[in-house]
Amino acid sequence: MSEQQIIDDILAHGKEELDAIMHQTNTTLAQRRESLVSKLALIIDDADKKIDEEKQRIKLRWDRHIAQEERRARLSLQDRVVQTVLDRVRNELKTLRENPDYPSLLHDWIIEAAIGLGYGSDEDNRKAWIQCTPEDRELLKAEIPGIEERFFAFTGHSMQLGFDEKNLSRESIGVILTDETGRTAFSNTLTNRFRRSSQDVHRLVMERMFPGSNE
Repeated sequence: MSEQQIIDDILAHGKEELDAIMHQTNTTLAQRRESLVSKLALIIDDADKKIDEEKQRIKLRWDRHIAQEERRARLSLQDRVVQTVLDRVRNELKTLRENPDYPSLLHDWIIEAAIGLGYGSDEDNRKAWIQCTPEDRELLKAEIPGIEERFFAFTGHSMQLGFDEKNLSRESIGVILTDETGRTAFSNTLTNRFRRSSQDVHRLVMERMFPGSNE
């Protein structure tokens, strides 16, 4: 074999090895590329899922926030409406003394207060003391026998009414009735009556103006 043939054989063998190495390298690079593409696809898919999850969390937070704001606004509106009605009722009631039926109303409130004290359900002839304004005292002085008669007709029991030494302030409307011991009293002044009835007024306003509301 000549020197040239030996060189050619070595070069041919080297080329074969180089081709084999290049093929193996290309195959490895292709596999790595496929692996990287696959991993990248998984990363992108995972990122998309996380983005979607975060979007959903943000949406839920905003939905809750909007619902809370809507509820807060609705409750605020309801409170304003109820308070407006209560204020108007209170202002209207302040003019009761100008009503020609005011004396009759005082009679009813005295009887109601007596029943609130437990009168009319046990013994007869119990004494009760009326506390009112000086002006209302003048209105009631001559009416006491008639009030006692109405109480008897309503309950079947008698009671005796008198006036307390103390007067209510002149701007007060209504009466406070104290039992014979002076230890128990039933306030039927306008302020206390309004306080007791405000819950009913609130309920009526809600039923009329906000039907179906759970508040």
